[in-house]
This record gives sequence, C-alpha cells and structure tokens, in this order.
Amino acid sequence: MKTIFFIPARGGSTRVKNKNLKKIDRTSILAKKIKNCLATKLGKVYVSTDSKKIAQISTNNGANILDLRPKSLSTSKSSMLSSIINFLE
Repeated sequence: MKTIFFIPARGGSTRVKNKNLKKIDRTSILAKKIKNCLATKLGKVYVSTDSKKIAQISTNNGANILDLRPKSLSTSKSSMLSSIINFLE
C-alpha cells in the first residue's frame, strides 16, 4: 500500500502573509515540505491550494495538483476536513 502525502497550502494566509512561500535558506517552506515527503519514497505528494502560484511552485518541486481548491474552501474558517473531502472527490 502506498502513502499519499496531503499538503494544504492556501494562498490567503491571514496571520503571516504568504507563509507557504516564505524562504528559509533560499527554499520556500512549501518546497521543503514537498522535498521532505518525496525523500521518504513512500508515495505521492499532493498539494491542495487555491493559488496558481502555489500550484506552480508545487509542481516544479515534484508534487501533484489535481485542481485548484474552490475559494469557498480556502477561507480562514475552512476546515482541514473540507479540504480533504474536496481532494478525495
């Protein structure tokens, strides 16, 4: 059985603007997450996002994007569960 890594990364961070794109040692936090998941060689990495920029960075770093997440599931009040259900559908 393969593992599926699910990384939620919405574009509209409220407390820390663009936190997923912030860089540490010239690499974005999102890219580091993706690379760490891929390094395990346990399965595929999927990023759920509403941002075209985050989607592009994700695919450039080896993650998969099925579709952009609807804005209605990308608010500060949206639950992780709603993102997972949307991904599975």
